[in-house]
Amino acid sequence: CFKRPLNRDEIRCQTYLALIYRASGIFFFSYAGARPGDWETFRELGSEMQALTPYVAAPPLERRTMSTPLRRHSATFASI
Repeated sequence: CFKRPLNRDEIRCQTYLALIYRASGIFFFSYAGARPGDWETFRELGSEMQALTPYVAAPPLERRTMSTPLRRHSATFASI
């Protein structure tokens, strides 16, 4: 079964989805059908990953839940 190579948008989507789900690393490799433009996409993503490393590799922030009291609103409805 031959599967087509991923296009530029699919490569980018796959990479960022991995980061969103806390991947500990990103590794690119060439499929048999890789196109010259794929390597440009990999280079771009590599630069973006370097810029994002301090944010992606940082320990998770402490989450704080804040709440405010509910205000009661009075509503007036008109009959038509």
